[in-house]
Amino acid sequence: VDKINGLSNIHILPPMNRDNILDYYYRAKYTMIHLNKNQAFMKVLPSKMVELGAIDRPILGGIDGYASEFAIKNVKECLIVKPGDFAEAASLIRNHNYVPIFREKFKKKYSRLCINDKMAESILTYIQ
Repeated sequence: VDKINGLSNIHILPPMNRDNILDYYYRAKYTMIHLNKNQAFMKVLPSKMVELGAIDRPILGGIDGYASEFAIKNVKECLIVKPGDFAEAASLIRNHNYVPIFREKFKKKYSRLCINDKMAESILTYIQ
């Protein structure tokens, strides 16, 4: 945070509720997710990864493990670096050819409705 104070193109905002954050996502050129180097993050997919995947903006991901595998396979325009590799993150952004993206296929596949339907189908296989 100390290194970016005074920069006009980066803004760190306080935590905010879900209703307000969508406005910021759509005003941003990139979104970002950074997961610390923690064993727990090697095997789980944080909901934030799916949330950002539904936003039509490139994602800068400081991610590893399953989140990285998921992003590579499913999220178009996700720039991935190892957690904490800020020099590589800056380089990726600097050299990225920014173009508008649309993740309609992703949004359909990972919509709450679609996920709930698949979960219900799975549960039904156990009770029939």
